[in-house]
Amino acid sequence: MEIIKEDIDSLPENILIMLTTQRSGSTWLFDTLRADPAIDVLEKELLFTFLGIDHANRYPYDLEDENSGKIIKNNAKKSIRIPEMEITDETRQIVSGYSRPVYCIEKLHPHFSKELFTLFISRFNELVNNKNVKIIYSIREPVESLYSFVNYQTRSKMWYKDLITDADVINLYSEDLLKLSYLYKTFGGYIIDYSTLQHNAEQVLNDILKYLWPDNKMKKNDIKKLTHELMMASVKEKKENLNTPFIGQSTVKAEAFRKRILDNPDTTLFEHVVHMGLKSNLIDSKILYPDQDHLIKKIFLLYDLIKEKKLFLINEYNEQLKEKNELLLKRDEQLKVKNELLQEYKAKFGDKF
Repeated sequence: MEIIKEDIDSLPENILIMLTTQRSGSTWLFDTLRADPAIDVLEKELLFTFLGIDHANRYPYDLEDENSGKIIKNNAKKSIRIPEMEITDETRQIVSGYSRPVYCIEKLHPHFSKELFTLFISRFNELVNNKNVKIIYSIREPVESLYSFVNYQTRSKMWYKDLITDADVINLYSEDLLKLSYLYKTFGGYIIDYSTLQHNAEQVLNDILKYLWPDNKMKKNDIKKLTHELMMASVKEKKENLNTPFIGQSTVKAEAFRKRILDNPDTTLFEHVVHMGLKSNLIDSKILYPDQDHLIKKIFLLYDLIKEKKLFLINEYNEQLKEKNELLLKRDEQLKVKNELLQEYKAKFGDKF
């Protein structure tokens, strides 16, 4: 598809793109950031259209605010209302005194590109070369992401309803992780680890503000006030809708998912989780995790468990094979004795026997 100049011109000058894996806190971060008066959400799906995405949703339907909120085109066919995220008038007035160009924010998962990833990359490259584009990558430790994905499916029945088995979920996550790795290596950007966001969200927000507006001279106290209120805006909205402000699935719960795969006689699914990390250079070149010692330990723990289970299965198989061979040898010995007796009786009694 040829890129038309009008396509580029229709897009805003400053664009903030969140490229994320599923269940990495990305929607929470998206909602929190758009509470900033200098970050806006386009009404139309212009960026999705430009990147060749015509089948994906810009915002989760199950988080729609049907009574109020900003109306946006969620996909090519339907509009929805997304919850309003607001800071106080006092803080809004303070930050308005600083010169900060407005960014339009979009969030998407790399698998949205489907088989048109080459077109997606081409369009993305054109976007980066013609606009001021900032990219945030939101990721999470693989097994915890996968568990959270499956767990969320039980709470929201329509969410990725076509993904039925663990293998379906793992394949989708693997696709996103590999494409995410390629995008980061090609275009760079700012990486956010879920665990850091979960335990130190205000610092993450502070770093994002510096990433978006590196030359801004905002006072430390004003930045602190803004980041705190960005969080509170999301917390207030979520609480009013009877949701938790920030959901962090525990590693203990993730173990349930890990165990379910490990207990499967077919270990290929479990191996796939490990290889997602290996193939996307998470271990070798540490591309996606700035501080990923915990991830490396977990992945090698998984790898050790796989080897341990394989070794157990091999030993168990060898034992069974040994028992089988011993039984066969015993049977052969019995047959040999039987044949010798048969020959002996034939020699004594002839054909009458």
